[in-house]
Amino acid sequence: MLDSAGTRPREGAGSTAGSGRTVWIDLLRGCSILLVVVFHSYIFAANDTGVRSSALDVVTGTFEPLRMPTMMLLSGLFVPRSLEKGTRPYLVGKLRRIAYPYLVWSVFMLVFLFVGSLTVGLRFDPAWVGRVFYDPIEHLWFLGYLLAYFFLAYLARSSPSVLVIAGAVGLSLLPLAFEWQHFWQLLAFFFVGVAVSGRVGPRLAVPTARGRAWFLLLTTLAVFVGLVVTGLMESFRFWLFPLSLLGIVGAAGIARRASSSRVTGGIAFVGRHSIVFYLVHWPVAIVSSEIAAHVLALPTLAVSGVNLVASTAVCTLLAFAYGRSAIVRGLFVAPQRRRRS
Repeated sequence: MLDSAGTRPREGAGSTAGSGRTVWIDLLRGCSILLVVVFHSYIFAANDTGVRSSALDVVTGTFEPLRMPTMMLLSGLFVPRSLEKGTRPYLVGKLRRIAYPYLVWSVFMLVFLFVGSLTVGLRFDPAWVGRVFYDPIEHLWFLGYLLAYFFLAYLARSSPSVLVIAGAVGLSLLPLAFEWQHFWQLLAFFFVGVAVSGRVGPRLAVPTARGRAWFLLLTTLAVFVGLVVTGLMESFRFWLFPLSLLGIVGAAGIARRASSSRVTGGIAFVGRHSIVFYLVHWPVAIVSSEIAAHVLALPTLAVSGVNLVASTAVCTLLAFAYGRSAIVRGLFVAPQRRRRS
């Protein structure tokens, strides 16, 4: 299966022989996606019950500077090799694997929210139909950003990545609307992925021992915990970019040396099907949260758990079906015309 960037990773360090995939990247992406699912499971629960959990606020806030930056950095890793295929394959690949599911799921989410507004009071505005083409709705911003980033990577293919990174970091620190700060910040991580990749294949420079990798990750997380608990996360925005990079480097070092087990294999499976888990978990968690909070009247922590289990289960089933059903696969990637022999 191709990854969310639309390219097939080469075999290398941390890969399974004969698999044609770089397993540590699958493992790191899988961890990021699961953190996203945990976060949304809790947020939907808190919104429906009206009660927040201080413990989960700290946990989700601690990982916020790592979740999506890791996803963007990993997506950027494959840009150089993808560009080597030529302009047409590069652009067609992004249209098939990013623009297409973005449009399919935009239509699905519009219908989902419209039906939800008639049944359980979900918010829906007819103006959102037009927003699809310039302001992604709900969780589809991730695909919208990715499409823009890959297009910018094509335009900047002859420019040093470090200049783009510096410019993006600078723009993210300006007093702009949150959406634009977020856009430029994640663009910087995307181009870090571009910068550390190359013709030798995707990699992160982690020449450290496993103990040092753990030290980098745990130290970064400890700092993030302190910033969340003290409410200083926003005040330290300038330092979040380098701190997040240190955390990602540590996590990558751990993932590259992770031993094979059922747990790591399951997380890597999530990473291989990240597009499925990302797109599907949102509507499933909304439905399960409505049922658990309003029908069963469960507390916030219980609703969060129900959301997590329900969304993970449905996503896993669809991920297994992805490779076996053309209909399911057609929800996430545009069908490719077969060439005549």
